[in-house]
Amino acid sequence: GRGSLIGDCTGFGVRGSAFGVRGSAFGVRGSGRRTIPTSWNKTMAKKLELIREEKLYRLVPGTKKRSRLEASGVALVDSKTALVVFDNMNLVARVDISLKRRPANRLLPAPSLGMGFEDVAVDRDGRRAFCLIEALEDIDGRLRGFVAEYDAAGHFIRCSRLETVFRKGNKGFEGLTHWRRGGAEYLLALREDNHGAR
Repeated sequence: GRGSLIGDCTGFGVRGSAFGVRGSAFGVRGSGRRTIPTSWNKTMAKKLELIREEKLYRLVPGTKKRSRLEASGVALVDSKTALVVFDNMNLVARVDISLKRRPANRLLPAPSLGMGFEDVAVDRDGRRAFCLIEALEDIDGRLRGFVAEYDAAGHFIRCSRLETVFRKGNKGFEGLTHWRRGGAEYLLALREDNHGAR
C-alpha cells in the first residue's frame, strides 16, 4: 500500500531528547542538567550528543547511494516515526527513528505547487502534516512562501500562501513548527533573512 504520513499517533514519548536532520544524518540525544521553565521566556539547557547517524538511502527501500536525497527538514510523528522532507523533490520520507531499514520506511508522494520543501511540521492532534515551500512566484509575480497541508493518509488538502514578499527565491522561509496554545493553533515559520522582505 501507499502508506500514510501520520499513521497511528501515540504522542511524542521521547523524554529528554532532541532530533535533527541536516543532509544525510540524524539522531541526537539530550543529556546533562535540565531546568524546568517557569515561563515562556525561560528555556531548557541541554548538552546535545550525537548517538547515531545513518545515510537516508540505507533506510528507505527503493533508494540507492546515488539517489539525491537532499534532506532539509524533519518532524517527529510519534515516539517511533519521523517525517523527512527534501528541498529537491516532492516526496516525504516516513522513517523509523531506530535508524534501521524497516518495511514501514518509505517515500510518499507529496503533490505541491513547488518543487521540494524546506521543512515539515506535524499536528498530532489534528493528524495533519505541513510542508514549507521556501518561496515561489505567486500569481501577482511576487515571491512568497507557501505551506502545503496533508491529512494523515498523505492526501493533499490545500496550499496556503504566506504574506511575506521576498526579493530572491532562495532567501525565503527555512523552518516550520506547529504549536497549540490556549485553544489556538499556530504555524510558526522561520525566515532566512530580512533583506528586502516586506
